[in-house]
Amino acid sequence: MGVGLRGIRPTELELEYLLRFPPGGSFDLPPFRPTSTAGRATWPEAIARFGPSLHSFTDQAEDVARRVAHVTGHEPVVLDLSEATAPIHALQVICPGARSRIRRTMPR
Repeated sequence: MGVGLRGIRPTELELEYLLRFPPGGSFDLPPFRPTSTAGRATWPEAIARFGPSLHSFTDQAEDVARRVAHVTGHEPVVLDLSEATAPIHALQVICPGARSRIRRTMPR
């Protein structure tokens, strides 16, 4: 499965989600600044930007694509790497033009 942002029409579930959590919510918060002096946030601070997850994995993947597009300004592609028989899902988000710092900090 590949999910992009072009041509996505809201489903009934997404419309219900938008009614419960209207735009102007999570991403309009000021930049995240933990109150702890150690640099770690409390759990409520860490999840304050996100509403409850949507019901299906496809809905969640589309939500990830929207969030990445909002933060980076680039259109991402979300690839579903899950196996049909696996009990868990795996995905990879590819966003041309966005930089990742993960590789620099991971041991090789």
